Amino acid sequence: MKKLNLYQSGSGSMLIAAIIFAMVAFMMLGTVLPSYLTDYRTSVRNRLLSSAFALAEAGGEEAIWSAYQNGWDVDAWKADADWKAITGADGETYYVRRVYFPNVSLGGTYTGYAKVAIKEPVRGESMEVVAQGIIIDEKGNDYINQIVQVDTNMLKPFVGFVSEDTLDLGSGTTVSATNTDNFPTIAEALADRDSNGVVGSLSTSSNSVQLANSNQKTPANVSAFQIGTVITGASVFSDAVSYSGTVLNQTSNYTASFPSIEHPSASGNNGPTSF
Repeated sequence: MKKLNLYQSGSGSMLIAAIIFAMVAFMMLGTVLPSYLTDYRTSVRNRLLSSAFALAEAGGEEAIWSAYQNGWDVDAWKADADWKAITGADGETYYVRRVYFPNVSLGGTYTGYAKVAIKEPVRGESMEVVAQGIIIDEKGNDYINQIVQVDTNMLKPFVGFVSEDTLDLGSGTTVSATNTDNFPTIAEALADRDSNGVVGSLSTSSNSVQLANSNQKTPANVSAFQIGTVITGASVFSDAVSYSGTVLNQTSNYTASFPSIEHPSASGNNGPTSF
């Protein structure tokens, strides 16, 4: 029988060790690779979820811009070529559009856009805005979507400014009001201010509303030292409010709440109808 020399025996041992090491390495790779791929896919999906939410918010901004232009005027919405009137599944009328962002990169082959719907506005009620951000994959399919809902109210310039704590308008401030929607320019609106401004504070502390140094200028059509309505949370008006001139209306024991504003919720649905 032929005997192996020491050199040949060592070579055989190294080969077996290399094979065992390779097998262990492949087993470890087979265990780690699926976990890595899962983490990678999760990371991409989370990034695209954020992108879809950003697209929805951008679509909502487009709706708010149009709301500033058209307001609660239904005829203006019907005449706006950027929006199309449809009837939703609930029987209500919605003005809808798609908003594209050609200069926005979402990474890889992904693209996206926003669907926006505004329920036909009714004066005196909140305007309902729904915007949906949609991510499209490389095959052209809807991959991810997020939706944002925003309720807006009509601006009431005659309401004025009411503070939760102390209100001090400082020196030279004129308390007046005007609705700029009724004038072609801001300059004309400012020149036609009235004395219907409302100011005040919910605080019940003494001297919580300090107007003694304000309202000492006389713009056009505004009587000097005249303030429309002053509100205070205190029971005794004179204890809480200091002013110069004339207050047309006084309100004491005034209460109101300042609720916290929650972040818009996001979920996956297709809005009032397909568009």
